[in-house]
Amino acid sequence: MEQELENFLRKRKINETAINNMKSEKLDMEAVRQAEDHELQKFLPAFGDRTAVVHFCKRFKHNRGSLISKLTEKLKTKENKYTNDGGNDNYANKLKIKTGKYEKPTRMIEMGWMLNGAYVRQNKGGGTRRLSVLKTFKYDDLLKVAKDLFFPKGNSSKNHKIEEYDCKLLDYTGNEVERQFSVGDLFKITKLTTVRFYLGTVKKLDESDDEVLPQTIPSTSFEIGTERTSARTRSKKAIESTVCVDSKAAYMQPLIIDNISPPTETEELRHLTEKISAKTTTEKAVESTVCVDSQTPYIYINDNNSPETEEFQHSISFSEVVLPQQSFGDINEFLHFNAPPHLNENAIYDLEETEHFAVIKLNLHRGHIFEELTKEFETIGSGESYTMDIKVILPNGQTEIAFDNGGVLRDVLTEFWNSFYDECCEGATCKVPVIRHDYCEKKWRAIGKVLLIGYRQIKYFPTKLARAFVEYIILGNFSTDLINNLLLYVGICDANTLKSALKNFESVDTDDILDVMGNIGCKKIITKENFLQILGEIAHALLIQKPMFIIDTWQKILAFRISNDTLIEIYETLAMSNKNVLRILSFDKNEQITVEKEKVFEFLKKYIRDADQITLEKFTRFCTGADILTNNSITITFNTTEGFRRCPVGHTCACTLELSTTYQTYTEFKCEFNKLLNSSIWVMDLI
Repeated sequence: MEQELENFLRKRKINETAINNMKSEKLDMEAVRQAEDHELQKFLPAFGDRTAVVHFCKRFKHNRGSLISKLTEKLKTKENKYTNDGGNDNYANKLKIKTGKYEKPTRMIEMGWMLNGAYVRQNKGGGTRRLSVLKTFKYDDLLKVAKDLFFPKGNSSKNHKIEEYDCKLLDYTGNEVERQFSVGDLFKITKLTTVRFYLGTVKKLDESDDEVLPQTIPSTSFEIGTERTSARTRSKKAIESTVCVDSKAAYMQPLIIDNISPPTETEELRHLTEKISAKTTTEKAVESTVCVDSQTPYIYINDNNSPETEEFQHSISFSEVVLPQQSFGDINEFLHFNAPPHLNENAIYDLEETEHFAVIKLNLHRGHIFEELTKEFETIGSGESYTMDIKVILPNGQTEIAFDNGGVLRDVLTEFWNSFYDECCEGATCKVPVIRHDYCEKKWRAIGKVLLIGYRQIKYFPTKLARAFVEYIILGNFSTDLINNLLLYVGICDANTLKSALKNFESVDTDDILDVMGNIGCKKIITKENFLQILGEIAHALLIQKPMFIIDTWQKILAFRISNDTLIEIYETLAMSNKNVLRILSFDKNEQITVEKEKVFEFLKKYIRDADQITLEKFTRFCTGADILTNNSITITFNTTEGFRRCPVGHTCACTLELSTTYQTYTEFKCEFNKLLNSSIWVMDLI
């Protein structure tokens, strides 16, 4: 019996007596394949064991036969080659070449580009290149290969000329490669499977700069720590590494900065600045410069937003700057007197306080605003830097007659978010976005930008989004009650069942509560003791865990952009309710109040008090263009039109509602207003 068959029998937990009987009867794999079922039954009483053993023996034969056939085919191929090559000697020589100690003359290496100590990425002409070179290649050969890779025909992809740089060949540690070693030697020394090299380039010093720089600055280079760096041409990273507290830079203590004030603008300074600007090869100015006019090497710090690989230009020496010998301390707090303002991403501030934004002019088609606006913002940077100027194109191809002074944008954002709720969200009263396979991170970021710019420009915030979900995005945590959010998330019928169970669990029918909990994804058996805990866990899963990818994406845009107090105000004052709508109704200051006007105004307030949620949203959209409360007031004005000409008129830009004073009864007023709000067509016009 073969060892494989014996192992298989033991794996099937066949008793040793049966295995020994099969051995004594010499039942190997071939015998098992040929035996009948009733013959095997003597050794293997269980039908499943017999079937498994027969199948194993047949399969083993197939696999082994397949392997033997492959080996036979390879042997035949070699024999054919032997015959065609004409004899034993030829074939033996070829075998000797393949099986002997043969070494390839080439090795695969990796080559990268370091510009001023910073790695250059592929999209800027760098990246890692894999290539095969001879083992005998040394320093000069590899340097020539690297120049040809990153500077084809003498120019890089970013129009850098090779003549403008000093070039060196660096190893994977950033040190210059020793010239006596070849590629083969380096592989043996490093014991690496792949050796990486870098083309190290440093901008050459322009001799014409000497007449601009102060005479007290040494023309030679100086050492900081263990790195030798040019005193006039240094990268941003190298400069930043200099201004720090380091035991290796202890001899730099005379270069201490404390209480620096911006230099005064004298005629000599202007002349020197103009001279420097004329010799500068780039158009970017050095915005924040601190210099030392002494015999010690100087430090200058540029605070612009240039990439790490761009060179610093020139610096100006001011003899008025006094640098007392103290500790460096926090140098950053002294170096921003002439720097451009930056928004701190970790600071909490209100978006409406920012100014000076670029205007984006958009033409959007009515009924397709969600798709078109999302697509536009996929290619636009952070929404914080822009404001929107929108024109709406009607289904008939004509441009809507309107001037965007806020009303058009409110109307567009209302349609945008209503489409978003329908296409990308789940929930009844409050909504939570859901993952869609056709929505990538880029598209979710675009929607987040629309939210940001909409609130910053006109204070439009989609308050139907679950409050806990929004708090987690903006503040990184939530303070609102998850169960209350869940009751708004589920339907009215399910919410009533859950509320009843929270008050008195035993009073609710078991089938009803199990049905509701099953609908929201409960995986445990519900009891009176664990009901509240499980409901909280489900609320966290539905409102926070499930949309976590969307939360992570929107946090990159919205995190800490709105304070907690402002967020509370949004959900309490901007949320749609009868009380909030009544609160913002007011008379025009120039309107003379009469008995007729007072009567119609009372009709309007009664209509608002009796209105449901949907009617309130339609009313505010008719008056302001938005289905939420974005402005402090809706101003009421009056006219005396009657008959067929009588109709309420909403001025969305000014948030004004114009009513006729000829209504005699509340029923007449309510009937006419209901017909207006329930109409599927509202005509936009300039009045």
